Amino acid sequence: MKDFSMVPAEEILFSMIWLIEVIVMIELVRRSIRMWKVILN
Repeated sequence: MKDFSMVPAEEILFSMIWLIEVIVMIELVRRSIRMWKVILN
């Protein structure tokens, strides 16, 4: 675990953006699965 004062701001920003993208992708997948269940039933 690195100290936050040693980590560049760009790296923190990049990891935050990556985390948000992963959360959005998971949410989209869950919604599409729910939608397919409604369509197939």
